[in-house]
Amino acid sequence: PAETWMISVTEREVLRALFSDPAALSPHSTSSLCLMRSLAGLAQAVDEEAHQLPPGARVAAKYWTPTEEDRRLLFEMRERVKAALPEHAFREYIIDWPAGGVSFSSSKEYLMQLSAEFLRDLECRLQLALSKRRIPSAHEREVVQQCRFCAERAEVFFGRQKLIEEANALISSNRGNISVIVGASGTGKTSLMCKLAWDLSDLVASHECITIIRLCGISPQSAHICDLLRSICQQMITARTSPSVGQDNVPSAFEDVVAFFHGLLNAVDPRHSFRLFIDSLDQLSEMDYGRSQPFRWLPRTLPPNVGIVVSTLPNPEYGILSALAADLSPGAFLTVPEVISSDAEDLLKQWLQKVGRSLQPAQWDVVREAIGKACSADCRSEKQGGVTMLYLRLLFDEISTWPSYFTASADALATSVRDLINFLYARLEALHGKELVTQFMLLLLASKNGLSPDNFLDLISADDEVMKKVLQYHKPPVHRP
Repeated sequence: PAETWMISVTEREVLRALFSDPAALSPHSTSSLCLMRSLAGLAQAVDEEAHQLPPGARVAAKYWTPTEEDRRLLFEMRERVKAALPEHAFREYIIDWPAGGVSFSSSKEYLMQLSAEFLRDLECRLQLALSKRRIPSAHEREVVQQCRFCAERAEVFFGRQKLIEEANALISSNRGNISVIVGASGTGKTSLMCKLAWDLSDLVASHECITIIRLCGISPQSAHICDLLRSICQQMITARTSPSVGQDNVPSAFEDVVAFFHGLLNAVDPRHSFRLFIDSLDQLSEMDYGRSQPFRWLPRTLPPNVGIVVSTLPNPEYGILSALAADLSPGAFLTVPEVISSDAEDLLKQWLQKVGRSLQPAQWDVVREAIGKACSADCRSEKQGGVTMLYLRLLFDEISTWPSYFTASADALATSVRDLINFLYARLEALHGKELVTQFMLLLLASKNGLSPDNFLDLISADDEVMKKVLQYHKPPVHRP
């Protein structure tokens, strides 16, 4: 509009803040607060000062002295703000312009009043906003965290269509029973579980299938079998899979919660399908034998409309696979293979396309050579060499940073997961310093539930050795004692 070219940048910012959220202008809104100060006599004082200047200086004064048009525009903006805001969100302060100019002594009373009223109004608005805000429960935060992690993994799952078809066929044919997905570390079994659960979640809106997923070990509530089962039971109650039961009625003792869990599974509405995905049983703690004796809490029989899909490592030291194989038929198991070299390049191209990147032909030659060496070095099968999804993901994180003019040498890429991780840490140390990266990793390892940015800054600021290195190149804007 024409008004855009007639107003100042400051006025544009004020109007954008004022009218970007119509709800803030409602009479009952507590999210807006405007403090407006008017200096009575300022315009007259400026004009008088300009007239007292020597003739030569008067010419220059017209460039910084407000004109009648400037004053009119300022007055209109003030009136527009006044008219838009509700009365309780507007405070106006009118003070006289002193003869000698504004000073703290002449404005002390006004400043004290403004500060007191501003703090009072702000505190009142914050209290009202907090009283209306619903703080999510620990169970709700757990569900959100699990679903967010599942969505992130499912979003980056590309290719491997044959594997998805085999997994879906297993789940469909194994209704009323437990299906097991087995895969070595890094083969992508967690991403496959997330993809399967996420695809089934599309049916939730039509109530054809209710899906719940838990990824063991990504949160405190998913590390111990008793907490895991309580969380699953609470979500089943919320999803109304069975007759209404209060979430507070879920028992706490292990034997009781197992019986309660089995009861909810048997009471699922037969008109709907229910699928429960539990990933990485190997990440469960051994308390209550939740890891080594899965059938202490898993039901041996299920209703025909209920299915449970679990995943685990094949490592014999956990005892999970042997315990499951003792009670389940061989047809209930699906092994996630490594990615063969011919499919690895296609996956990398799809990932690069997703982020709007590509590689030059010479760069692809280096990538193919690295994949070929990795297949030879990490071959777990005599018939066919392959690489893990973890290796491909780390490889993607590296090559996606290459500019088109980068000349990659034969040794530019590592051929194992460990070497790629070491390369990543080396790059972080080159960017931020070895002392800072090392201390950050140690603090993260020592923390039970992770660290927030403020927690980390407080702790790292107490490390004199790290601060000596940091202060060589950068002076922090805030000093943390």
